[in-house]
Amino acid sequence: MAEQISHKICINKIREEVDKCHFQDDEWKIRFLYEHGMSSGTIGEVLDIDKNEICKITQTYHIKNFGKFTVQDVLANIRSDYKVH
Repeated sequence: MAEQISHKICINKIREEVDKCHFQDDEWKIRFLYEHGMSSGTIGEVLDIDKNEICKITQTYHIKNFGKFTVQDVLANIRSDYKVH
């Protein structure tokens, strides 16, 4: 129960921080939270926006900024990070 209360308190504090940024557009709010490591589901909880809309925006943002990885890219990244041969 304490964990649930703590979660709700954090969500409210995050809302306050986002409000301080004075974003005019929901897309900027979504990008801001996504850049800070928040998942789509939690962004929806904070901003009360449809999860499908959030996923569309975060996917487009991710592809623009990080490219689209193939499974071969992912395998290469895993092997380089963990020295798997």
